[in-house]
Amino acid sequence: MSKRLVGLMLVALAASGLRAITLVARQSAGSAYTIVTASGRRPLPVRAMGGAEMVALDQLAQIFGFALREDTLAGSMNITATRQTVVLTPGQPAASVGGRVLSLSSAVLRDGRNWYVPVDFVPRVVGPATGQRIEIRPVSRTILVGDIRWPQVAVRLERQGASVRVSADVQPATPFRLTREGNTVVARFDATSLDLTLGGASVTDLVASVRADGVNVIIDLGPAASIVRPADDGAGGRFTVDVSPAPRPGQDAPPPDLNVGLKIVAIDAGHGGEEPGAKSAAGAMEKDVTLALARQLKAAIESRLGLRVVMTREGDDTVPLDRRTATINNSQSNVLISLHADAAFRPTVGGAEILTLSPSDYQRRLPPATAPALTVPVVGGGTRTIDVVPWDLAQLPHVAASTAFAASVERHLRERQVPMHPRAQDTLPLRLLAGANMPAILLETGFLTNADDAAALSGADRPAAIVDALIAALTDLRASMARGGGL
Repeated sequence: MSKRLVGLMLVALAASGLRAITLVARQSAGSAYTIVTASGRRPLPVRAMGGAEMVALDQLAQIFGFALREDTLAGSMNITATRQTVVLTPGQPAASVGGRVLSLSSAVLRDGRNWYVPVDFVPRVVGPATGQRIEIRPVSRTILVGDIRWPQVAVRLERQGASVRVSADVQPATPFRLTREGNTVVARFDATSLDLTLGGASVTDLVASVRADGVNVIIDLGPAASIVRPADDGAGGRFTVDVSPAPRPGQDAPPPDLNVGLKIVAIDAGHGGEEPGAKSAAGAMEKDVTLALARQLKAAIESRLGLRVVMTREGDDTVPLDRRTATINNSQSNVLISLHADAAFRPTVGGAEILTLSPSDYQRRLPPATAPALTVPVVGGGTRTIDVVPWDLAQLPHVAASTAFAASVERHLRERQVPMHPRAQDTLPLRLLAGANMPAILLETGFLTNADDAAALSGADRPAAIVDALIAALTDLRASMARGGGL
């Protein structure tokens, strides 16, 4: 082939591929991500290519220790990782991991001998292929590898009359210590670092700023701040700081914090996993009905009441009763709502029913008045004497409060036209309630063997009405507990 012909071909190729060549030439260097592992940190350079953030495959191979082999015949790249073999094809927004195709946010690119993959290739492909937990944090431009404590703290400011509430939700829950230090309130996290996001109104007279400093969230109080009430849920998942101005002469003090007594609500979605529970003629299973309702109730409690919610199960899991009770008690919940759907031999039986513990079968098991007390050590030195009660008698001191809460729930259900069972309230020796060290109810939301109940529970209106009634009952309970009284 003549030099002139080669030259003409190069010119033609350049003309036809001008746009692609220009794209490569104008790649701009993006800001690097930081890969964080238990042993340290290292930068991961990023390039902006075709509108996407891309990383060089050979750099990932060095960091994560996998081997690269290019298949020139197939035009693909084979990656040998710890657990899987990965195959990449240029121009395809996907990767084959052990024969399973995983999608990517943008296509794999090849520039000469260099291969580039989008940043989400790291958690979506490298994680499964190497058997590691990998998470990307775009806000802080970090990639967490392994068991790294790096919580996301979402802070929101809300006006409440003359006061302001600073509420912070922590995901995942991470131990922290909340303290007042001069003109600041500081939440110190037991973590590697944290990501902070802010939302809500600007209230500079009471809260000058909220900022992150290392593993600390610092709330700088404004010049008008006088009364400051920090509080946390004790489980590392949420804290609040109520800030109020000093009352003017003749003016009443700010109202009490409504969440003083009621901070954590436990929701038990009945059955689950290998225990489907009741079943409707159309195939609706109790375990699915209760979980869907529990999720709706959790979202409503968090958004409308600002309380923390503990779930005994988050998915279709088999959770033994004793483990449910342990989860509820260890979370220091203030009230338990266990959700169920009933079944009966007669399809005409229907309606909601609220059950509480029947103490009569347990009275004979009460420890005698002369039972010896137990002496236990106290943190910081010394000892303390406590009375020991078997776990399955934990509910007995709360029976009256549970009954009152059940009556409140019934009243609000009726107000929202929820059909009720002829025996709307009843008592039974229920094992789950017996071990709950707090006011507790079991709500049978309806009968899946009743066609009307089953259809309503699978729809939208009935679950919404039940959630509204429970929110109203919890609102009553919160106000009552803040006053130091009962329902």
